[in-house]
Amino acid sequence: MDHETEFALSFYKKIDTLSEAHDVDMVKHVETGEIFVMKRTGNYDMATYRLLQERNFPWIPRIRELTTDGDCLIIIEDYVAGRTLAEIIENHRLEEKDTADMVMQLCNILKPLHGNDPKIIHRDIKPSNIIIDNEGSVHLIDFDASRSYEPGKDRDTVLMGTLDYAAPEQYGFSQSDERTDIYSVGILMKTMLTGRADSAADDCGKLAGIVEKCTRMDPNKRYSDVDELAQALKSVTLKKLGDSWTPPGFRTKKPLHMILASAWYFTLAALFFVPNVDNMNPYEYYTGIATLVLSLLLFTFYIADYRGFREVFPYKSKADSRWQMLRYILASVIIFLAPISAWSIIVALIAG
Repeated sequence: MDHETEFALSFYKKIDTLSEAHDVDMVKHVETGEIFVMKRTGNYDMATYRLLQERNFPWIPRIRELTTDGDCLIIIEDYVAGRTLAEIIENHRLEEKDTADMVMQLCNILKPLHGNDPKIIHRDIKPSNIIIDNEGSVHLIDFDASRSYEPGKDRDTVLMGTLDYAAPEQYGFSQSDERTDIYSVGILMKTMLTGRADSAADDCGKLAGIVEKCTRMDPNKRYSDVDELAQALKSVTLKKLGDSWTPPGFRTKKPLHMILASAWYFTLAALFFVPNVDNMNPYEYYTGIATLVLSLLLFTFYIADYRGFREVFPYKSKADSRWQMLRYILASVIIFLAPISAWSIIVALIAG
């Protein structure tokens, strides 16, 4: 180890071993006290790791240090508190809706990687490389097998990936591209739903058709990109896997929730019987009351994410966590005010 590398690593003190087999430790910065992950690997593509460090893609641990020690690459990256998907599904299978939700998050992680120039293909998507943090958000880790896509190249020069999860083209039949990761995502869904990577797509319930298309041998017959895959999952989720038509507040069957929901819906219904004390035009008054009730119902559906309502209007799902609260507030205001604004405009035009 040269002096420069030794100096860079001297700022980090090992406090725990995360994986002895893969040489991964938890370390603490001696000056700031921040917790990081230190990993040593001999299988890597330096250009890809440099891209990851420079671009700092969302929902991927931020790389703080990259240094080499002979043929070994040493990576210092942010620590994500949570559990791997492998740990979560070790003792129980996931429901179809939970599987679809997690995979849609994963699609949002992969989209900027695949859309990068050059494209970054992960090539080793599997349960142990996915962390679910304490808030339920998905993070993608371990880019040792990742490669940048090279236009005009007919096959991969380095054959890497995990058995069962690796697409056929990773064994030298053609070059890996975004459809390679889609194949692995399909196998991942099998494991999440059935506990076995080698199970049949037919065993995956209402997601069987999506799993089957993801894992076709011919890349041209898979989903062309993660946007198409996410849209397919969203359609199935909303049509087949979403919550029942039971109104918000009654879905959990909890007495307190149902009492509060009943009081809220009773209040909305009672608005129609409030006397017109200002002697407004009856048409304007009752259409105004109906518009207010509609606004409050839409607001309720958004806050409760009724049948996925929050994720289809008005913004895309899974924004960066730093903007999530702003997103919710802005969307709530828009949803509440839109019907009222439309009613005001219509009344003004009629009056004019």
